Amino acid sequence: VREEYEPEVPVSTQPDPSEVTEKLKELVKEQVAEFDDKKALEFAALYPTWAESIGRQVAQGERLWYDGRLYKVLQAHTVQEQWKPGIDTASLYVQIVDTTGDPTLGTAGNPIPFEINMELEEGKYYEQDGVTYKCVRALAACYWALSAIVGNYVEKV
Repeated sequence: VREEYEPEVPVSTQPDPSEVTEKLKELVKEQVAEFDDKKALEFAALYPTWAESIGRQVAQGERLWYDGRLYKVLQAHTVQEQWKPGIDTASLYVQIVDTTGDPTLGTAGNPIPFEINMELEEGKYYEQDGVTYKCVRALAACYWALSAIVGNYVEKV
């Protein structure tokens, strides 16, 4: 009768799943950092959340997910709990908005719904509080109501 060999320690033929997960996270982080804004929006769920970045140094151009929106870091800083992306932190973050997916978006007939801290593209139309505006000069991040920048960056339509 032949006895079967049983090793004292089980032999693994596959890598540890947690190690694979960590390696995949590293790879994805490297890859998504190279995306342009349009592609970044397609894969927004792959970016770190603002909340998990609290206490971490972020670089200019890095992207963070917050409150259902993707934001780009405008200047390097350490993420602070009290500095949430939005109107109060307009110098730190700008919301990324895709205006290229729908060819009619940003036209007079289909203006882009404007939110504070949004980039304005020259020639595109925006709507705020029921009023349509045309951007006449690009603005990397608009911190004001559109009505406040008529004559400088927008014109009322």
